[in-house]
Amino acid sequence: MNRNEMLNKVRQRTAERIKNRRDPDEFRPPKVQDDQTLEFVFKVLPSLCKGDKCKTGICEQGVADEAEGLIWWYENGGHFIQNDKLECPRIHQLPDECPICKEGFDLMAESDEKEYRRKIARLWLSKSYYAINIYFPDDKRNPESMRGKVMWYNMPKQVWDKMDSCLNNDDPGTEDDKKAYGVFFHPEECYLFKLVVKKQGEYNNYEESVFLPASLGPLAKKDDGTPDKAGIEAILAQRHDLRRKFKSVNMAKLHEVHAKMMNKEATGGDASDGGESDAQEDVENIPGVTKGVSTATKSEPKTETKTEPKKEEKADEKTDKKTETKTETKTETKTETKAEPAKTEEKAEPAAEGDEELDALLQSIKSKKK
Repeated sequence: MNRNEMLNKVRQRTAERIKNRRDPDEFRPPKVQDDQTLEFVFKVLPSLCKGDKCKTGICEQGVADEAEGLIWWYENGGHFIQNDKLECPRIHQLPDECPICKEGFDLMAESDEKEYRRKIARLWLSKSYYAINIYFPDDKRNPESMRGKVMWYNMPKQVWDKMDSCLNNDDPGTEDDKKAYGVFFHPEECYLFKLVVKKQGEYNNYEESVFLPASLGPLAKKDDGTPDKAGIEAILAQRHDLRRKFKSVNMAKLHEVHAKMMNKEATGGDASDGGESDAQEDVENIPGVTKGVSTATKSEPKTETKTEPKKEEKADEKTDKKTETKTETKTETKTETKAEPAKTEEKAEPAAEGDEELDALLQSIKSKKK
């Protein structure tokens, strides 16, 4: 085996391992590129109840055992530490208190600065996702490999809000301008949902996604347009037991990771891997645990305040020589831009004030550790 043959085999084996790690029944919209738009259409299915037929046999524990399938989603979410997801008891509405979320809420309560609070929320608080069963009809907007299949989709809140908005809408619109409204996942009267995927910044955006009002109809229908009950039952029997797709909440692990985060040692997963975790990197950049704004940033405004007037005075003393004035003005403008003079100082002032808030947050964490 030569070097090129080895490279091809390594790449093939790596791709296979990555593919095998993913659930083939999970629908994950691909990450779109600039100016690219992707569209998929599917129908949302009602959730499973205990005893219902599902793809793996009989559902042992449905999403809504006491709600007769009326809860159509399964909320989940957790803390991502070194590519490992730790399910959060707060998201799963369990009585146990999540130590990582609690730390985040405590930090947020100590500062009114929006940017700091945003960073704290992003790095300390878990994020909700909503798992649902979906059916992909035979439509050209769907890849051939997905047509006729039931998959599950762990949708972000932006998509969930679109669906929740339909559920709470009582206006069917007019004959010329119909609107999707009410229950959209009834097996005999359901809408197609068009998922529109575009790029915004570095992430996918689903803002243009919408239910298609004219698509109201059964999951499966006969030639005369009436519901095909046998076909509908066959589709529903392929639903996935959503609870089984997620790990159970591990409170011991959450407390362990929280302690490591407080000591800037968060590793997550198997600590024997020897690698620094994403959490480690995040913790070192978070308000309250961070080293704060650099010393250079703090000292720059003072240095600029002293040196800037001297540079301006030199320029004024040489105004009698037009050529020299023009040359020096250009030179000084470039120098001042690099040195960050008055205009930059205005931007730096909030950072200086932020240092005090960061120090206060840092002190609060230190006192908690004691």
